[in-house]
Amino acid sequence: MTPTDPASPPLLPLRAASLRVVIVLLTALFLMTAVQIGLPGIPGARPGFVDFHVFHLAGTLALSGELSTAYHTADFAPLQAAQPGYAAYMPYTYPPPFNLLAAALALLPQGIAYLALIGGSFAALLLVLRRLCGTHATAVLMMLLPAAIVSARFGQNGFLTAALIGAACLWWPRAQSGLPLGAMIVKPHLALGLGLAALLRFRWLMIVVAAATALTLAALATLAFGTAVWTDFRDAARESGQFLNDGAYPMFRMTSVYACARSLGLASGAAMSLHIALAAVSVAALALASARGWQPRRILTLAVLSCLMISPYAYDYDLTLGTVALALAAPDLARTPVVPRLGLTAALWFASGWGLAMISFATAPKSDIPSLGAPGVLLASALIFRTLHRAETAATRLLPA
Repeated sequence: MTPTDPASPPLLPLRAASLRVVIVLLTALFLMTAVQIGLPGIPGARPGFVDFHVFHLAGTLALSGELSTAYHTADFAPLQAAQPGYAAYMPYTYPPPFNLLAAALALLPQGIAYLALIGGSFAALLLVLRRLCGTHATAVLMMLLPAAIVSARFGQNGFLTAALIGAACLWWPRAQSGLPLGAMIVKPHLALGLGLAALLRFRWLMIVVAAATALTLAALATLAFGTAVWTDFRDAARESGQFLNDGAYPMFRMTSVYACARSLGLASGAAMSLHIALAAVSVAALALASARGWQPRRILTLAVLSCLMISPYAYDYDLTLGTVALALAAPDLARTPVVPRLGLTAALWFASGWGLAMISFATAPKSDIPSLGAPGVLLASALIFRTLHRAETAATRLLPA
């Protein structure tokens, strides 16, 4: 995949120095959060007990041979409750290979480990975006800035998953693209769309490399933590499914159609049916584009968008993955009128910023706040698909008869 032509029109009206400003501001946010995470005793410090603390705590248990504790609520909840700044229990449902990363992070003090994960993965994502879309990288980051802020403030892995998916798209269709795709075993539900695209385009060598990578990481996790870790993970996944069915998660921060429908009063079964129907639409769009031989960049855009649509368990920080879709679609988006581009930006800001705004400003009980990220995701996906379809149609008309 080659970067965007630097002569193409700008995606958003931003100055060339804007990227440096964004990087400086995000770096300041990383440093501030690292201090707050590493020194939780600072009076009035935020962010309190966040996702990164759970990763670090699970890694510490992995190093001490007690990883099973992290996968069972009855054992893990009291450990979390004893941590400074604790506010609410967060289940741990990551696949065993993720614990290799968690254990490595636990070797470092919390603040330093946070910087290693967030700073390192953000740098990797920025490099991938620059390779994918050149000078459009600034606009791409700005269009999903709330998701980047959420990933940073909670110490989540949004930058990491986006960098892996972005690298797989960057190296498409070479065999090494299977390496980052296989590494997505740490969060496999966000790689389903790209895996489907590989199948539809018959990228067999890529698929073999991805499978070999995933199996290698699974084998390393088994050697490190024992075979019982898979049973523990299975139990945690089942429990997580029940939590989702019961609406026990903070739905207002989720961006799936299921979460939106559930939070607005729809029964779990009906909400899941609606979610599956709309996820099927995104998969059908990807299959149609592949069958019609669309340009690879456009097919991959739809694949990444479907990654965000398939799983009912999707949070605001997962929308960082959308930067890859924007980077891939940048050449086509940049040639559309300014109003649709601003509308797309507004939809993405709403989708990725709704949860952050509610955390920051809402006074109602969190259980009463609806999940409204999904409409923003759906609108953004529809706008991008329309742009890609028009661009592909125009390109087809230009072909010689």
